[in-house]
Amino acid sequence: MQTRVDQGGGAGPQAGHPAAGTPGGGAGGQACPTCRQGSQGLYVAYLQNLLNERLRFRNLLWVDGIFGPKTDAAVRLFQMSSRLQVDGVVGPATWAALEAGPPPIRKRPAKQIIVPATAGA
Repeated sequence: MQTRVDQGGGAGPQAGHPAAGTPGGGAGGQACPTCRQGSQGLYVAYLQNLLNERLRFRNLLWVDGIFGPKTDAAVRLFQMSSRLQVDGVVGPATWAALEAGPPPIRKRPAKQIIVPATAGA
């Protein structure tokens, strides 16, 4: 048995409540979903990797795919240093600023992945 995991926007602050659906821009025509505290998934892990690269000389984030308080603080720090609106929400403008310049990560996550079910789960 396989479990389908949708990586579109992750979970919002409440279970079952998706993060805002406004897509971000980006390379390859594929849009990144808006992420905020409470979001989870591969796009959040991608965001954490980008933040680790862009905020290279600051505290590094643990890449776990969970948008918690430390990721929120890093997003706000990046937004402030990039002269963006500081709101902790990663929308089109923040995604564009994060992805500008030499890409630290060459491939975005797929919108959907298939995760094999594990025994005993």
